[in-house]
Amino acid sequence: MKKTLLSALLFCSLIANAQVGIGVSVANIEPSAQLEVKSTNKGLLIPRMNEAQKNAIDSPATGLLVYQTDGTSGFYYYDGAWKQGFGSQGATDTASLSNRIDAKLNKTDTSAMLSKYLRKLDTASLSYRINTKLNSSVIDLGNQTGVIIYWDENLNKFRTLAPGTAGQVLKMSSGTNPVPVWGTDATTSTTGFSPCGTTITDIDGNSYNTVLIGSQCWTKENLRVRKYNNGTAIGFNAVGGYGGFSSTWQNSTIGLHAIYGHDSTITTPSNLTKYGYLYNWYAVKGISTNGNIASTDTLNICPAGWHVPTDAEWTTLTTNLGGGSVAGGKMKSVGTAYWNSPNTSATNESGFSALPGGIRMNDGSFSDISNSGFFWSATENGNSNAWYHSLSNSNANVSRISNNKTIGACVRCIRD
Repeated sequence: MKKTLLSALLFCSLIANAQVGIGVSVANIEPSAQLEVKSTNKGLLIPRMNEAQKNAIDSPATGLLVYQTDGTSGFYYYDGAWKQGFGSQGATDTASLSNRIDAKLNKTDTSAMLSKYLRKLDTASLSYRINTKLNSSVIDLGNQTGVIIYWDENLNKFRTLAPGTAGQVLKMSSGTNPVPVWGTDATTSTTGFSPCGTTITDIDGNSYNTVLIGSQCWTKENLRVRKYNNGTAIGFNAVGGYGGFSSTWQNSTIGLHAIYGHDSTITTPSNLTKYGYLYNWYAVKGISTNGNIASTDTLNICPAGWHVPTDAEWTTLTTNLGGGSVAGGKMKSVGTAYWNSPNTSATNESGFSALPGGIRMNDGSFSDISNSGFFWSATENGNSNAWYHSLSNSNANVSRISNNKTIGACVRCIRD
């Protein structure tokens, strides 16, 4: 009897400590496994239950595994609470995952770091900051193909650089805070110039606003300088009273300038203040002696880096604005403060801001103020004549006219 009982206890002890294999021989069970199930066509099915049944398990052991069939179905294990998955990134792990990411990113510091640049909450003020940087009240970018926008450290604002011409390359100016400029080679530095849209100054200290039209940069105001840019005085003619008749003006072959009606102080603003000077063509060409420009002369009525436009450059301007039959309307200042009514088709959409400064005829008389604007080109048409372009209050045209070089007309400058 005792022998039989001892044998039974020994048998039970062996069973309790033996590995169990299902579908695999005992000799081939993984050494670290207490139970190994092996199959190529069946799986292991663990207890399946709904959420209520799972939550009703009394004192679940850590690591207890079940499959929940309703709600957010899936495998759940117990680790102080029921968690979905197998301990990796189940649904209940997402909150702790977010906390771990925040801890790594140091969200508070990151937010503070970005606040001076751009966060979602800053977008409302972004437009304001861009406008401030661009200084859009000064620089009207408009529809300007090929324009370069750059930051000018000297002025602490963005500025524009108009397209260069054939053969030019982009390089940096000399100085402490260089800016982009156009030049003829890629190695030599050159002095920076004012980009189109800013003001330029003549030798007398008069300032002129500028505007980019197509690829050309023009002054927006009529010239009112009294010296060439090398300091040589331009002759002044005030002979003939308000009527203006003057043989001196008529017979001159050197540069002269005058004020329409010789009005410099009679009215406020005067014709000079409103329209600038009227120049004969000899002044336009910088002729100060003997009716000729010597090969050594460097006389220029426009500021350095600028010149009186040629007839071809005037044609380029009107072509860019749709042709001579409509360009005048796009160039004339609007309203009737300067132009007499009806100032037909005036929109000034080009920004040229043409004014009706009138003309001084070759006999010295004055004509057409408030009705027409006359602008010299630098191009001759024979020995006695040259080309100018005119605009009228009664139509949208820009007319190309050849007239005597002693005519007095307004002058606009174009950048070299």
